[in-house]
Amino acid sequence: MFYLTLAFYKVKFMKRILFLIGLIAFNLTCFAQSSLNTKAPDYDKIEKNIQNKGSNLYYPKLMERYEKGDTTLTLEEKRHLYYGYPFQSEYRPRIGNEKYSDSLRIILSKEDYSEKDLRQIIIYSDSVLKETPFSLNTLEYIVNAYKQLGDTTNYKVYSTRIHIIIDAFSSSGNGFSEETAFYVIYTYHEYFFINMMGFSFHTNQQRVGELEYFKLDENNIGLKGLYFNISPSLNYQKKHSKN
Repeated sequence: MFYLTLAFYKVKFMKRILFLIGLIAFNLTCFAQSSLNTKAPDYDKIEKNIQNKGSNLYYPKLMERYEKGDTTLTLEEKRHLYYGYPFQSEYRPRIGNEKYSDSLRIILSKEDYSEKDLRQIIIYSDSVLKETPFSLNTLEYIVNAYKQLGDTTNYKVYSTRIHIIIDAFSSSGNGFSEETAFYVIYTYHEYFFINMMGFSFHTNQQRVGELEYFKLDENNIGLKGLYFNISPSLNYQKKHSKN
C-alpha cells in the first residue's frame, strides 16, 4: 500500500508539519471525553440525507465546501461528508493513482526540497487527492509544501481539510471498547490516527467482525489498545468480490 511505502518519508514530513497545522490540539485529552459526547455514524441515515438535493447535507455541496476548505462546516456536515463518501461511486479503499504516487515517492525520498520539488509535490499530491480526497498523508504533504513556499491561502485551505476529517472521525467514539470504536472509511486512517495521538504498536491488528483492534505499546496513560470500525472498506470488498 502507498501509505506503508511512504512510511519513512512520512516520519520526516510529520516532524515538520504536526505543530504547524495544530494537530497537536487533538491530543490525549480526547480520551477524557465521555462516550456520551460521541456518536457512531448511522450509515443508512447518512446515505439518505446526502441524496437530498434541497438539503445542506447534499453530498456534492458538502464536497465543494470541503475542497474550498470551508471553516463553517458544522460537525453534522463534517460527519455526512466523511461517512457519506463510501456511498459515492468514486470511493475505493485504496490510496490514489499509482502513477502519481510513484512520482511523489521519488521526490519525498530527497533529504531537502528545492522550490521546484515543492511545486512538484503539490502537483502530484493534488492529482492523488482528485481520486482520494480524504488521503490524510497526501494532505500533509501538500500542506507542508504550501507552508514552505509561503502560500498561506492554500496552506489554510488544505490544513482545514485535515481538521474537517479529524473532527468527523473523533466524534464517532473513543476507541476504548468494541461499543465505542472509532469509525474510519479507510483502514490506513487507523495508522494515521494512532501515530497522530502519539501511540505506537508493533504487533498486527486483530480482526473481530467489522472491528480491528490494535494492541498499543506502553504509554503514559496506560491505554492497552484501540478499536476501529472499518465496515465501509469491508462492505466494498464484499460487494466487489462477487463481481
